[in-house]
Amino acid sequence: MTLAVEQAAEAVYMLDPDGVIESVNNALCAIFGHPRKELIGKNIRSLRGDGISQNKSA
Repeated sequence: MTLAVEQAAEAVYMLDPDGVIESVNNALCAIFGHPRKELIGKNIRSLRGDGISQNKSA
């Protein structure tokens, strides 16, 4: 990610065609309360509710 996107106050993420998270900025990590390494590789659908801990596969 570019420095401007990384430092943005708004949440920014990039997905692959299947909806798997490829990158996130610090704002998204703060909003969802998960470190970057937990978010990368998860399906975007896992961000609903407490899905990040429930979705073990992408």
